[in-house]
Amino acid sequence: ALGGSSATALGADYVIADNDVENNATFGIDVNATGQVTAQRNRVLHSGASALSIRLSGSTATATVTVTANTLGMSGVDGIFLSGATSGTVQNNVIFSNADTGITARAASSLQIANNLIYANQSHGVAVGTGGASDAAPNANIVNNTIYKNGGFGLVVGNDLAASSGALVVNNIFNLNTGGGIAIQRLSADAGY
Repeated sequence: ALGGSSATALGADYVIADNDVENNATFGIDVNATGQVTAQRNRVLHSGASALSIRLSGSTATATVTVTANTLGMSGVDGIFLSGATSGTVQNNVIFSNADTGITARAASSLQIANNLIYANQSHGVAVGTGGASDAAPNANIVNNTIYKNGGFGLVVGNDLAASSGALVVNNIFNLNTGGGIAIQRLSADAGY
């Protein structure tokens, strides 16, 4: 078990698996990488910042992420924060009771967010492409998730400064989210959704 300090990775390709990370003052797991990152079967609870933060940069061919079968809850910010991925999968995770959003994906493209249980987050369940002008997340697939009892919307796609076009939202369950089920933010009245 990791306790008292976060697991931090800086560099290229990483696999972070089978860790118990609890009661950290900042991030539970913080990855700033240039290549492929896999985070699987981790249990991350009671982090002061995001439970799992992955910020990717580098060539468009290698900035990929796989986040699967994690339990992420009761953090001070997001359950999962992703930025910079050119493709990836976030699936089969349980994400709950975080102080902000369950999953936030910014400046990322072609993400598959599937088969997650996301509940009781103080803001949104899932926020894709929210933030500012450089935070668009085109071609996200949000499929087969159960998203309920979040303080904002179950799902928010896009923001007023950057369209996140090409989103596919299919076969999800949205229930008891305070703000509503799905919010699509459009750059302008003629944005291509």
